[in-house]
Amino acid sequence: MAKKKEESPLYVGIEDPIALRRQLLEATRDILQYLKRYEEFKRVREEKLKLISEMRAVSDEIGRLIWRIKKLLPKTGVRFPKKKIELEETRLLEETKPKVKKKEKKPESAMEKIEKELSAIEEKLARL
Repeated sequence: MAKKKEESPLYVGIEDPIALRRQLLEATRDILQYLKRYEEFKRVREEKLKLISEMRAVSDEIGRLIWRIKKLLPKTGVRFPKKKIELEETRLLEETKPKVKKKEKKPESAMEKIEKELSAIEEKLARL
């Protein structure tokens, strides 16, 4: 058997190292921008699901309250005309708009990390 030669490192010359480095940094910047948009998309989706669940809870509560009101009211054979009821409903809806609570947003660590990496890469590109 032949003796194994010691493996020496293999060096390859790069024709335009500055241009290659610039392309790599630009590709990395693009990837970080996509990650940033994806994080924003995830945040919006979570917020949407949270709002939908809150809306369902409020809707369920309204249904229970309507049921309780119907249960408490005496039963009569008198019916109101549809138009008059609709006008009263719209007036009541305008008067009793729900109060919306504003919550402070917590900073997202993943978004901040991506933004820092993006700014660092853009600084490196500016120096080239």
